Amino acid sequence: MLNRVDKDVKGWLGQSLHNYIVLDKEQDPAQVQPRYAMELKTGTKPKSRLEDTDIVEFFDKREIHGKLLILGKPGSGKTTLLVKLAQELVCRAKEDSQHPIPVLLNLSSWKEDKQSIQDWLIEELKLKYGVHRDLGQKWVTEQEIIPLLDGLDELAGPRQLKCVEKINQFLFGWANPLVVCSRSEEYSLYPELLGLNNSLELQPFTEEQVWQYLQTTGNSELSEVIRGDAELQQLATTPLFLTIIVLSAEEIYWDRWQEFSSAEERLEYLFAAYIRRMLCRPYRGKKPEEELTMYWLSWLAQRLIEENQTEFLIERVQPYWIKKERQKLFYRLISGLTLGLIGGLIVWPILGLKFGLMVWLIYGLILELIFGLMEGLAFPEIESKNYPNQGIWNSLKNVATISFIIAPLVALMTVIIFWWIKQNGEAITVLPLVWTRLLMMVPIVAFGLGAITNGIPLVQHMSLRLVLWANGYAPWNYARFLDYATDRSLMQRVGGRYRFIHDLLRQHLAKNP
Repeated sequence: MLNRVDKDVKGWLGQSLHNYIVLDKEQDPAQVQPRYAMELKTGTKPKSRLEDTDIVEFFDKREIHGKLLILGKPGSGKTTLLVKLAQELVCRAKEDSQHPIPVLLNLSSWKEDKQSIQDWLIEELKLKYGVHRDLGQKWVTEQEIIPLLDGLDELAGPRQLKCVEKINQFLFGWANPLVVCSRSEEYSLYPELLGLNNSLELQPFTEEQVWQYLQTTGNSELSEVIRGDAELQQLATTPLFLTIIVLSAEEIYWDRWQEFSSAEERLEYLFAAYIRRMLCRPYRGKKPEEELTMYWLSWLAQRLIEENQTEFLIERVQPYWIKKERQKLFYRLISGLTLGLIGGLIVWPILGLKFGLMVWLIYGLILELIFGLMEGLAFPEIESKNYPNQGIWNSLKNVATISFIIAPLVALMTVIIFWWIKQNGEAITVLPLVWTRLLMMVPIVAFGLGAITNGIPLVQHMSLRLVLWANGYAPWNYARFLDYATDRSLMQRVGGRYRFIHDLLRQHLAKNP
């Protein structure tokens, strides 16, 4: 578990846009560590501004005891700061086996208003880290984890307050540290505040910090451009937007920029310029068409927003993501007829081609009706997701494994039956034919049972992927495309999970198919 969290932390920090800057025409990245200013608020004491202070210092203060709220504007670096804290806590847990393990979770997946935070933590440990529910229950009950919770503001407006209430209920019996991240503006509207010991608010860059940052990264030529535009100067005080301005400068037409009448229009234009710049960078492999790339990313962003999810696993695409009835029918027919074909192939060597065809059609149609009533896929849980499509490959391995286990058992049963008949002197004239049929059944039945027990989710998934690809919603090789988007700094990948480089980019893509 600790290794899983460590891998997550290194993955997110290594691909964080806050640490990524381009220095030359060949797009070579260099790591830049911007300095954050913070305002500290403890209890009833007045706010105090602190410069260049490590978050771990706040976390370790005796009066805070690790119960911390991180606030800031969109793009101010809240998540990056949270992950850096997780990095330090992972190091401590490696050195001390009794130290609780930090877990990075996103509150956007809290879907049920009545669900307690304890139950949600257990569920998230299962879904994200593959922790069995019994073990997750033990860890939460015995407080062997440190929850680091991001994305409070990503919940729908009225649900944010309900989540605050549930967190406060959870805190009554929770002695361990707990950290929550939220946008400042949304949090200031709550009538009930989180019962944490401290709030830490990230402050915008000063004008001096912006100029120093531009000079350090070799982009001093942008200084005059930024100084000449009040809106651009305001955006540059946010770490995310300052990085995007630097990365996208060659794609921004400043005359066009001046024509926009609202901050929202400028922000949309800035993200569009960033995407264009990232997609035109050199790439050794075969690039998908830019129009298709934009559409596929937009479609995925819309589905994740509908699901209240920030992370995406390829094996968790769902049939209800298909909106048109004709496409749903096509999916169910493909799934049903494919599984019917498996049944027909099992029956054919035993009962003949005629019966095999009948089983194929009847079984296929029955399954088509069943799938019409199903809400989604039911994949077996796996312990970890270390590479894309891992759930699907595991299903395929299970088919083969179970088949090889069952085949010897069926063969042994066949030998025992034949021996029993011979020992009892049964006069069966068709014995050679029966023996032949039984031997033919051994590999077929073994494969059939393996396919039935583990192959149904695989058939469902591949049928769904075929429909999504045929209708242009997603590429056939999803993993290769998402890795391409990751290489373009549009997405991040840790193990087999993907997420957009920032929630603001996800929102932009969802609005611009």
